[in-house]
Amino acid sequence: MNSSQVTRHSSLRLLSVVIPARDEEGCIASTVEHLHLELDLRGVPHEIVVVDDGSTDRTWQILQEEAARLNGVPRKMEDRSSEVGNSRAEGAVTQVSNSGLDAAATHLRPSASGSALPSDTHVSDSSLSLPEPREVLRAIRNPGSHGFGRAITCGLDTMKGDAAVIMMADESDDCRDVVRYWEKLNEGYDCVFGSRFMKGGGTIDYPPIKLFMNRMANAFVRLLFRHGLNDTTNAFKAYRKTVIEGIRPILSPHFNITVELPLKTIVRGYNFAVIPITWRNRRHGVAKLKIREMGSRYLFIVLYVWLEKYFSRGDYKKA
Repeated sequence: MNSSQVTRHSSLRLLSVVIPARDEEGCIASTVEHLHLELDLRGVPHEIVVVDDGSTDRTWQILQEEAARLNGVPRKMEDRSSEVGNSRAEGAVTQVSNSGLDAAATHLRPSASGSALPSDTHVSDSSLSLPEPREVLRAIRNPGSHGFGRAITCGLDTMKGDAAVIMMADESDDCRDVVRYWEKLNEGYDCVFGSRFMKGGGTIDYPPIKLFMNRMANAFVRLLFRHGLNDTTNAFKAYRKTVIEGIRPILSPHFNITVELPLKTIVRGYNFAVIPITWRNRRHGVAKLKIREMGSRYLFIVLYVWLEKYFSRGDYKKA
């Protein structure tokens, strides 16, 4: 996408990573932990929204444990508490304020020289203001009918960020690419799409039959829409929240959401950038995509958006 087509946007404040999960007890903990670590190290403000889509294993229990661990007291809060304790030990006068009490307690301690400090000498209670614990991981259950697309839609409906990345629960997507998505969105793009099949991208252990079907499906979509994107069917993409709202209603209940979102984005006039990404096959659990079941559903949504492109007369275009 030409940089001249980039739209001016205000700076993004929070990235929501939406992860649908069903029976992923073998990998969901490491997916969340590695993602949080990478984003935290790179200074990306984020929340991880994992949508349990009817798991029958321990996925939900593991998510609860991870949420309890990751959403604990921030390091800054612990450091500030330590500073307060040290100041008391050194003989400083500390005024402690509690909003639940009508009066504050003031403690007078002798200074190092042995003389008492003036009663009006105190550490301002503003120095004791502690940051609210950050909700890094939000685990939610899809309350309605199950399906990959429905779980993603549920996550998008509840996200708090002004940008979203859709990511798989099985660690097939690279956390470092999430950071690159965030950086590219902050250049002003409406969306960022990754491609495993451009220079710099790659796949590891891709099943040959699925790879063949993938290339055929993407060639068909590329021929219909002439959009130049060679990896439309991959779910791992990034969108500003304004785009998510602009491509509603989201129709796909299953894996066909992976083509509905990017195709609607393109057809409705949002700009996008394409960057190379890497993908590796899952090492735990069982793949949920069943090609025989999804073929007709993919075709339906592709033709639906194609009809919008050529017959809606721009009624749904970006304003």
